[in-house]
Amino acid sequence: LIATGIENNVAGGEKGSDLNMIQVGNTIKISDIQSATNVSVYGINGVLNINLTITEDTQFTLEQGFWVVKASNSEGQAVLKVLIP
Repeated sequence: LIATGIENNVAGGEKGSDLNMIQVGNTIKISDIQSATNVSVYGINGVLNINLTITEDTQFTLEQGFWVVKASNSEGQAVLKVLIP
């Protein structure tokens, strides 16, 4: 199964969390950061490719592939599945 035409992909935090992530093209934007937030990016093979801690709204780009982006902090977590064609 190949998804095409995906322009925006959004993940919100758990109930009570304001943490938000959005995919725009090959860019991931993480916003509404209220406290130190751990961001992990996994490849389709389950290998951790990026692991960082952010304290403010952040954006970064990903290369072609299928990724799982997880952001978590003391208020909750959000998970975004990303396809970069």
